[in-house]
Amino acid sequence: NPMECGEDYYFLYLDEIERAIANPEQDHELKSLVAERRTAYATWQHLQMPLLMRESGLPMLLRRANAVLPDADVKQLYGLGVSAGQTEGEVVVIHSPDDFTRMKPGAILVTQATDPAWTPLFTLASGVIVEIGGMGSHASTVAREYGLPALTNVKNATRLLKDGMQVRLDATHGVLDIVSP
Repeated sequence: NPMECGEDYYFLYLDEIERAIANPEQDHELKSLVAERRTAYATWQHLQMPLLMRESGLPMLLRRANAVLPDADVKQLYGLGVSAGQTEGEVVVIHSPDDFTRMKPGAILVTQATDPAWTPLFTLASGVIVEIGGMGSHASTVAREYGLPALTNVKNATRLLKDGMQVRLDATHGVLDIVSP
């Protein structure tokens, strides 16, 4: 038996198993393949697949499952695209209605969540990023009504994004690229 344990065979394709049985001298090559695939498995095993998902949602889900980088190294954030479209611009992070006067025309609004009191900000925004919400949330509904690209479920958006950062928002594909700090 060329493999360390029976479970090693789960990390090989059928043709590789056939080669292992036929040519036990390839043991070292197969062991390194198994080790590489075990590492990949360990990296992705925390990923919980949703029960229902559009085919186009898989690449975004896989990208989002990557190990979290330190804040300084974050170049992309991912979320649920709830209003399709793309835009590029400056970020304004709004934490509460007390900050409403800080919103700039054409800026991308970043916040935890919105309610009807936030609606006037959507008339100024060129895009919306929220940490909490789904397809039926206030931010999603109003963004669609105004035709604004919007992402929800962007983890730690209000912490990782700072006022004045230039970002490229692609709500169609669920990606936010940080262009410059």
